[in-house]
Amino acid sequence: MVNFGRTAQSKRIFGQAASMTQIDDMSELQEAPTNIEERLLPIVEELLYEHGYHGLNIREIAKRIGMGPATIYKYFGSKEGLALRVLQEQDIRVACAIARRIPHEGAAEEKWRALYRSLLGYYDKNIRTAVIQNAAMPATTWFLSEEKWPVSAVANILRELIREGRASGELDPDVSDNQIMAIHYMHLVREVRLWQSRRMSWRLVDRIDRFFPIVWKTISAPAGATSSRRSRSD
Repeated sequence: MVNFGRTAQSKRIFGQAASMTQIDDMSELQEAPTNIEERLLPIVEELLYEHGYHGLNIREIAKRIGMGPATIYKYFGSKEGLALRVLQEQDIRVACAIARRIPHEGAAEEKWRALYRSLLGYYDKNIRTAVIQNAAMPATTWFLSEEKWPVSAVANILRELIREGRASGELDPDVSDNQIMAIHYMHLVREVRLWQSRRMSWRLVDRIDRFFPIVWKTISAPAGATSSRRSRSD
């Protein structure tokens, strides 16, 4: 349903991530060799999960893997660049896992429900990804443009579902695309953070029936409007 090519190929943009407070201050960095990323990224992911973004420290990372801090700065520029690379790798894996579980045909409501079922099911099996994507990073990253924070594989799936829902008349025309994206992230982040705060004592996928009806009621077209659109199509 969605082409991930642009996201997968955007890896070379990643090194341009700068300080969260000075994100416009971009600089060209050298491409990191694969062996360096393979050593670095698992440690960065572990630290993000255990301590959050604010607990990430390049000197500590360098010490853990026996690499000079200068080498990390050379290829990633900052801890923001490192965190971005981890999030991008996670994002692509999540998108590949959930895209094939969303039906190509059928009602928009069932497609959106399938999205949440597959996404939360993935999180249940990949706890680090769930926490890092929804709890470890500063909220400011959620509002950055794709050019400044190119983590877009899952977002592209959402955009495609929105496009299809608009075409079928099943989404409320008075709710903008950006509002739908914000509604999605608001509910998703809330569920993950609540789950984390309660020591992950339930399965995320079991919460779908609690929050999805609210999401769908908020973004779907009023029943009369949907029926009218289908009648005109017939």
